[in-house]
Amino acid sequence: MTGSKLPYKYHTMDNFLRELPRLDIDQTLSKALAKLYVEAFRINFRTKEARTFCIDCFRKAVWTKKNIPKGMHATRNKILKCLDIYFIHDSHGRPLLPLTRPGDSYLGEALFPLIEALEEAVGKEVVDFAIFDREGLAVAVFQEFTKRKKRFVTVLKENRYNSVDDCEMTKRSRWTTYKKDPKTGKVTEQILDCNKTLVNSKTKKIYRVRSILVREVGSEAFAVVVTNISRRQEPHAAKIVDKYKARWDQQENSFKQMKPSLYLDTNHGTNVIAQKDNRVIKRKVTGLEKKIQAKQKKIDNTLDKIRKAEEKLNKVDQTSSHSTSAVNTGEYSKHRS
Repeated sequence: MTGSKLPYKYHTMDNFLRELPRLDIDQTLSKALAKLYVEAFRINFRTKEARTFCIDCFRKAVWTKKNIPKGMHATRNKILKCLDIYFIHDSHGRPLLPLTRPGDSYLGEALFPLIEALEEAVGKEVVDFAIFDREGLAVAVFQEFTKRKKRFVTVLKENRYNSVDDCEMTKRSRWTTYKKDPKTGKVTEQILDCNKTLVNSKTKKIYRVRSILVREVGSEAFAVVVTNISRRQEPHAAKIVDKYKARWDQQENSFKQMKPSLYLDTNHGTNVIAQKDNRVIKRKVTGLEKKIQAKQKKIDNTLDKIRKAEEKLNKVDQTSSHSTSAVNTGEYSKHRS
């Protein structure tokens, strides 16, 4: 564009990206780009497949000395300063619209703003079915999907269930074949279609969700796929599980497939060398923390003594006021007599 035949420097691109929200045109450009993608990919949203979308968060580490929100970085398995980028992909894995949030954000809070932004860009409601991972798990989110007459599929976190007994069986609930080994024909995976009752922690309202347990043959462990798709809408539980598993190819792997064509030889921050821990400073910090705790304990004890002394003074004031009123009453009686 400039004719220099040289790439822009990192700080130049960073300043440019910062200017967009300052000018309040970042949302407008994002929606315009999403509309352009829809037209370029010729998405007509007429079929169920075309109205199915995958939503996920890509958390990127930010290497800065400034104090910015932190989050759990899965790849590095550390709490790092991060930036969250949420993407909504179509059923073919093509990213249509991004949404940037601080590193301590939550997928459940970004789901509907992202859906609304895409539908606003297209000019009509197009999202009938959303697939997202367990980071978006919340009963309030499920209830909102049902309220908006939209369908979803995700998986429960492992701390939401202990055993099969936690689920409610129907008359047709039984373990059935899900996958077979193509060479031997032996069953490798099984599924169990049942229900589970969840409770909204804030409103205490109950939400009954369709649950599909998935396990490998010979293993006691299992995953729980949940959805608000009724058995009348989709009687085959295996198809719902297939939709969730397809998310990996449609969304997670799509970026990996795009990277080779972008020639990203340098990934800023991955080669950073972490500074060695300063033991002297650590020791001083530990000592200061202990002193602060000791001082705080003394302050708390002193405040407690002051509180007790004030209670005693209040009692003395009340007693003296009663005595005074009694004396005054006696003097008044003598005067009248």
